[in-house]
Formats: sequence, structure tokens, C-alpha cells
Amino acid sequence: MPDRRIKVGFNARYLHDDNLRGFNRYAVCLIRALRNIDTLDLTLFTEPARPLHPAFHDLLGPNAREATPSASRAVFWEQVALPKALRRMDVDVFHAPADGGLPGWKQGRYVLTYHRALDKSVSHWIANGDLPGAPGDYGVPSSSFRGWSEQARHNFFRRLYLQSADTIIAVSEFCKWELVELLGVREDKVQVIPLAADEMFTADVPPARVTEARLKYGLPDRYLIYVGGFDAWKNVDGLLRTLAEARLAGMTEALVLAGSGGDVDRLRVLASTLGLVEQRDVFFLGRVHEDLPALYHGATALVSLSWGESFPFPVLEAMTCGTPVVVSKRGGTPELVRDAGLLVDPRNITETVGAILSVTGESVRRDLRARGLSRARAYSWRQTAERTASVYERLLCH
Repeated sequence: MPDRRIKVGFNARYLHDDNLRGFNRYAVCLIRALRNIDTLDLTLFTEPARPLHPAFHDLLGPNAREATPSASRAVFWEQVALPKALRRMDVDVFHAPADGGLPGWKQGRYVLTYHRALDKSVSHWIANGDLPGAPGDYGVPSSSFRGWSEQARHNFFRRLYLQSADTIIAVSEFCKWELVELLGVREDKVQVIPLAADEMFTADVPPARVTEARLKYGLPDRYLIYVGGFDAWKNVDGLLRTLAEARLAGMTEALVLAGSGGDVDRLRVLASTLGLVEQRDVFFLGRVHEDLPALYHGATALVSLSWGESFPFPVLEAMTCGTPVVVSKRGGTPELVRDAGLLVDPRNITETVGAILSVTGESVRRDLRARGLSRARAYSWRQTAERTASVYERLLCH
């Protein structure tokens, strides 16, 4: 254990945008929790042109400040200005929380949190016959020159980041498998530290608040909810097709899609082609934040048929709210959910429809609610922060 406070730097250049998805949400929640550990002093490194968004100014305080090394381009900021600032400020440990962002020039100890290697796992599954189609169908860069050059640049910097890191935090055992088996990282360099749901998600949302949110968005009394991006690998196409089949089988729930990114117009066209009517059968809400806990509470279930999440925030958020989940058994979702939800193969529409129909029954929902709440209690940002701080301490003691 170091005999003084540990100076920890964070690559916070992505926090200029308050649209929290995945690694940004992780970074914000982790930093908030780390601020409560009195052995740490935090510095959030941002670019002058992209300072910390006002929504995240609560991250700053007596033991957390912002620093803005100056550089003309992002790559120079990361690889030249940043390490100079780390040396000048005598930072002990620098933590990049978003798959990349470590300088090749070592100044102190480096920690990298890695969330996923989608290109590698999708290509692996396609090669093994576990997924149909080509990598481009799942959002992986194509074999065109532009796609090849984009992937080559990505691979170069990924190797740099993985090699620069003294310790790599994987957000799930599935993510560790990607790192070790598909990216060739030494197993002893990787530590799994799961994430948690934000404190705004709770089982104690007043019924009046649930009704208020439902009326605000014009939602029916009964609906399923999907929360996340509309990227190809999220398989919202498959979710819409499953909804259409479930409606034909007599299900009355509508589908609420709360998210952003991807080709939303194409999804709207697909929904119409499947006979799903907007504002009756399917609702595209876009990005939702403060109303999300209430929308979870009002839902019959959360449904997600993603091809391979590393750590699915919305699934844990829903379980924390007591909302049953019907989710893909691929990727890191099964290790999070275990027996607290219904796990389905997103390739099998009959199985998926059957699970959705079963969760509309009151007894099944009651059982899954209890299981989900129990399972969600195993995760907390305090625990995640303490385990992360232990990584910093071990690095400085060796």
C-alpha cells in the first residue's frame, strides 16, 4: 500500500458530450465512485476544444480537477501533449476508460479498461458458422479500401494501447475471453471488474411517476422496452421481426425503442413493412434519460436480442428496477443475468417469441422480478471503484 495519496489521471476527452452510452457511462459512474476513496487524487484530462461537459462538473471537487493539455490535433494531444502533462504533474497511474487513449510514451503506470472487440468476436463467430452473413452485416468495417484502411488504423492503435497498458480491466469474463483468445493478451495482464447500474435506477419509483412518464410519451398501458443503440450488431431488426410474430400470436404489448445511433429511418421502414404501426405497435422515443427509471417500471419486460454485449448496462438497469428481462444468450449477458431472466438465442425466432409470450404472464413476471432484484444487488459502483483502486495500489507496489 503506498504511504501517500495516489495521483490518478483519467483520459476524459470523451466527456465533452453528455450523451451517455456504454464507456462514457462507465467513466462517469466510476469517477463519481472513486471520488469517495480518500486515498486518491483525480485529474481529468480533456482537450481545450472539448472541455468537460457542464453536466459532468459534479465530478470535480476537492480531490478531482480538470487539466487541459493543448495540442492542434487529437492524436498529438494523446501521444505528445498528454504524456508531457503526466510527467509535469507527477501522475502515478493514468487510466484510459474507453478501449483506447493511452500514450505510447510511458509516464508512470497505465491502466486500460477494455469493453469489447466486436470485430474480432463477430468474425470469429462467422468463421465458426455461429452467425450468418458477413462482418459488414454487424457493423464491422467492410473489405473495401476505405474499410480496410479504417480497420488497419484501428488495429495499429489497439495494439499500441494493449501493449502500453500495465493492467487491462475487462468488464466481463466474455470481454476477457476476447482479449486473451482473440487479441492475444497475456491472461495475467487482465483483471475482470464488472460494472454497475447508476444510482438513479431503483425499485422504488412511485406509481404516479410511472404514469406521468407513460402519458408524456403517449405510451399504452402495456409495452415491452428496448434501451440502447440502433447499431447493426444490436439486432433491432430481429427484435422488430420478433415483435411482429408475437403480435400475430396474440400478444398485445407494444414495443418502445429508447435509443440513438444507427439508421433509425431504415428501422422505421422495416417496422412498416412488417405491418407494425408507429405510435400504436412501436414507439421510437430517441434518447431518454431522466424518465428512464419510470419507463422501466412501466414495462412488461425489457427485451434485447443483441449479437454480443460485453456488459449490458440496460439489462442490469432493468433488473435493478425490478423489470423482467428477455435477453440474448450471446456475449457477456448470460454471466450477468444467470437465472434471473429469460435467455434466448436471437437466431431462433420461435424460441424468442415463446419467451416474450411467457413473460406477459403475471406469475412469470413476479418470479423474474424477484430474481432480477436479487441478482442486481450483487453489483455496485462502490465495489467497482474499490476493486479499481486496488489495481492502482498493486501497480505502485510492484
